[in-house]
Amino acid sequence: MKKFILIITLFKSIALSAQECPRIFRTSITYSNTSLGLNYNNTPTEYAYQVYKRTTNDRLTNSCEILDIKRPIIICEGFDFMNQVNPSDIYKMYINNNNYGNLLRSQGYDIITYNITQPTLALQTNAILFSQFIDFINKNKTGNEENIIMG
Repeated sequence: MKKFILIITLFKSIALSAQECPRIFRTSITYSNTSLGLNYNNTPTEYAYQVYKRTTNDRLTNSCEILDIKRPIIICEGFDFMNQVNPSDIYKMYINNNNYGNLLRSQGYDIITYNITQPTLALQTNAILFSQFIDFINKNKTGNEENIIMG
């Protein structure tokens, strides 16, 4: 009986402290490749991403207003030509379908799902935008933990 109560209590504490923060990454791109017919000159663009904050006690805040990333695991979606998958789906399908996301968060990792909202852009263009996103995360994280990137 006591074990059963302990398991429920543990589950509730993880669920209550779980934080999902939907966000928009806004940037612009300047890139030209004449052989591919690509020409972007300071073209504004935005991508959806979501932060699933760690559930450990070292979290700075519960607010979604503050980025508060310490040990990032960045998950970039796979092939989604019709743009039908959102950042929440990425978390559910790729990382938390067996509760691994919640386990990683309880071990101090911040999980960030990155949605390619313009999948018909050239591969080079989306790669540059993803690189800019990684730079953005690095500039805004606390500490020196290396990123873990999945895609």
